[in-house]
Amino acid sequence: MYLVKEIGEVRNELQKKLSEKQNEIDSFQNRIQSLTSRSSQDHTAITELMTTVNQLRGKAADDDSKLTSTKKDLEERELELNQSITKIDMLTSQIEELKINKTKLEIQHTKDIKNREINQELLLEELEEVRSRLEELSTQLNTVQLDIVTKEKHIEDLEKQLVSK
Repeated sequence: MYLVKEIGEVRNELQKKLSEKQNEIDSFQNRIQSLTSRSSQDHTAITELMTTVNQLRGKAADDDSKLTSTKKDLEERELELNQSITKIDMLTSQIEELKINKTKLEIQHTKDIKNREINQELLLEELEEVRSRLEELSTQLNTVQLDIVTKEKHIEDLEKQLVSK
C-alpha cells in the first residue's frame, strides 16, 4: 500500500515537473516568435531607411546639377547639400544601430534556442531517472506482492496443521 502511494506521489511530481517544463518551453517559443517578429520589423525599417538614403542622395545629385553661377544660388544649394549630408549621416548612424540591434536579436534568438535544447535534454534526463525509479518501485512492489502470497500460503499451511492437530 505504501509503495502504491509512493508511486502515485512520484507520478504526481513527475506530471507537475513535466507541466512546468512544458510551460518553460512554451515561454521560450513565445519569446522566439517575438524576437523573429522584431527582427522582421528591423529589416523592414532598414529597407525603408536605405530607400530614404537613396532618395536623399538622388535629390542631392539633382540639386548639385542645378546649381547656378550666382553666389546666392550657390549658397542656397550648398546649404541644402549640407542638410542632406547631415540627414544621410544620421540615417547611416541609425542603420548601423539597427544592424547592431538585429545582431543582438539574432544572438539572443540563438541563445534562446540553445537554452530550450538544454532544458529539453535536462527534462529527458530527469524523465529517464523517473522511469528508472518507477521500474525499481515496480520491481519492489512485485517482490512485496510475491512475499505476501508466499506468507498467505504459509499461514494457510499453518492453519491446516492447527486444524489437523
